[in-house]
Amino acid sequence: MSKLRVEVTEIDGFMDGREKRENGDVFSSEMGAEYVRLGWCEDAVTGESGTRVEGVQRLNVENINSLLQ
Repeated sequence: MSKLRVEVTEIDGFMDGREKRENGDVFSSEMGAEYVRLGWCEDAVTGESGTRVEGVQRLNVENINSLLQ
């Protein structure tokens, strides 16, 4: 899985594991594409962003066994 450089667009930020990501933070993450899809971040290079949907959204989690092979 490759890292994607993203900028947080979520107004109140969000928790990235144990780290709090604030609005305007720019960082690289293996979950970057997922954060863009959810509309929490935009791609720092292309400016692409998903549509933010209010309420609970499921994260797409990869199977750990497929990553170990």
